[in-house]
Amino acid sequence: MTRRRFWTVTAFLTGSLLLAAWTVFLLRLGLDRADKASSVASAVLTLVFGVAGVWLALASRPQPSPPEPSGQTQINTAKDQGKVYGVQHGNMIIGDAPRPPDGR
Repeated sequence: MTRRRFWTVTAFLTGSLLLAAWTVFLLRLGLDRADKASSVASAVLTLVFGVAGVWLALASRPQPSPPEPSGQTQINTAKDQGKVYGVQHGNMIIGDAPRPPDGR
């Protein structure tokens, strides 16, 4: 028997025994007191499983990855009131080129 199967069987048997013990306990209490005990038990279990669920959700959130480097570095210099044009993506035309209709 593997470890995983052993713990699965053990958890199933333990849960079954606890459920049987809870049933016998409630049967001996009587209807009114059993109703009150079940209400308290369900409130406690809801709180425990709710907190565990929130904790697991927060613990399994993916961590943000650091930003990747931008790639190539471009250094531009201009002299005597010259203009420097930088193009990150696409083509750059230097010289006499037709201007777009908006005049830029």
